[in-house]
Amino acid sequence: MKKFLFTLVALFAGSTAFASSYLGAPDMELTEAQLGTTINLDLYAYFGEMVSAYEVFVGTGVDDAFQEGVMPEGLEVTAMSQLGSAKITYIGYVYNEDDDEYSYQETVCTPSFSTSGNYHGLAITSALDTEYALIDGEYVSCVAIKWQPGTFKMLRLKVAVAADFKGGDVVIKTVPACGQDPRGPICESVPYYDVVTLSVPQAQTPEEFIGTASVAFTENVATIHYTSNDPNAEVVVTVNGTETEVNWNRAEGTATWTAPINTTPGQYSYTVKLTVTPDGVNYVGDAVSAQDTYAYEVLEKTATPVITIVEEHHNWVSFDVDGDGTVLVYVDGNLVEPAADGHYYVYASTEADVTYVVTATAQENGKLISDTATETIEIAKWDAVNELVNGKTIANVRYFNMAGQEMQSVNGMTIKVITYTDGTTSAVKVMK
Repeated sequence: MKKFLFTLVALFAGSTAFASSYLGAPDMELTEAQLGTTINLDLYAYFGEMVSAYEVFVGTGVDDAFQEGVMPEGLEVTAMSQLGSAKITYIGYVYNEDDDEYSYQETVCTPSFSTSGNYHGLAITSALDTEYALIDGEYVSCVAIKWQPGTFKMLRLKVAVAADFKGGDVVIKTVPACGQDPRGPICESVPYYDVVTLSVPQAQTPEEFIGTASVAFTENVATIHYTSNDPNAEVVVTVNGTETEVNWNRAEGTATWTAPINTTPGQYSYTVKLTVTPDGVNYVGDAVSAQDTYAYEVLEKTATPVITIVEEHHNWVSFDVDGDGTVLVYVDGNLVEPAADGHYYVYASTEADVTYVVTATAQENGKLISDTATETIEIAKWDAVNELVNGKTIANVRYFNMAGQEMQSVNGMTIKVITYTDGTTSAVKVMK
C-alpha cells in the first residue's frame, strides 16, 4: 500500500493544510527476470493544485534523514528523463503569420527539464511565455504556464538492479512551486516524500520430498511404480543404464516394460531402474530408486540328424541315422533301436502295401534338442510272386539319377535297375 510521509514543516507551516502536489510511483514487485537488469521506474505527477515548477530528488530516508543519491543496496539510478506526457496544453497570445496578427489560441508548452546528476532534476514550465484564461468573457493573464491538477506520467528513472537485490525503499522528494493565478488553488512550496517500495519474489521454503519407487519382473515383463508428493519430480526409467521411454499411467504412477526374447544363442540380461528426483526448489530431499533384473540364456540348437536309406529289398528297407549327441529314432512314433549290424530296418507286409514314417532327433550336452528329421519309406506287399519276375529271381535293385549317378533310394526322377540271379537286368523309370 502506498505510504505518504510528510515533513514537520508541511504539518506546521502556514500552508492550507499539507502539500498535495508531488511526484511518486506505485510500489513495484520485481520479477525474477528483472533481477540483474535495468528497469524503468516511471514517476507520476500527483498534482492536487496548480504547479509551475518543481525540484525532484531521489534517495533514501525522510525529513532530516533524507539522503540524496543514497540507494538501497543493489540499486543504482543511471538516468532521469522527462516524458512526453509532461507537456501542457494552454491558451497563449500567439502570432499567426497567415493573419499577420496576434490572437488567443490553444498551444502546447514543453517544460524545460534539467538534471544535476542522476538523482536531482529541475522542471520549469516556461520563463518567458504567459498563459491566459477566459474569465467572465475576457482573457485574463495567469502569468506562468501551469500544470493543472491531475495525475499523469512525468519522469522516467532508469534503475540498474543487481542480481542479488533483496528489496528496499526508494524515496522521491518533491518541492513544488507556483506563482499567483486567478483561477484557483496553487501549490505550497513544501517538501513531500513519497516512499516507493521495490520488492522481490520471496524465496519459497521447500517441502521435504517424500516418494517411493519399485520395479519387479514377472517373467520378462517389468512392472514399474512410483509415488511422489512433488508433481514436478523428474521420473527416469533406464534399461541397462540407457534412459528409456515407457507408457506411463500418470494417475496411477505405473508403467510396464517388456524385455525382448532373443533367439540367437547367448546370455541376455536386462536391468530396469526407476529413479524419482525432487525438483530441488519446491521439494528437496534424496531421490528414491529401485531396480530389478531379468536374465536368461538362449542355447544353441543341435544340428538336425540325417536319415539315409542304405538298401531297399523287395521285402525290407534298411536305413541309417547320423546325428550329434544322443540320437533318438522313431518309426511311426515308436522308439526303435538299430540292428546288430548297426542299421535300422522296416519290413514289407504279406497283406498290403505299407508306408513307414521315420523320425529322428539329436541333442548334444549344453544344447537344445534338434529339429525333427523325417523320412517316409514305402514298401509294396510281399508274397512269393515278388520273388519271381517272369520266372526269374531278383538278385538286387539299384537306383540311378538322370545323370547316371548311383543313389541310395528313389529321389525325384530315378532309374530303377533290377538284376536277376540269372545275370539279366531290367530298368524302369520311377518318380518320388
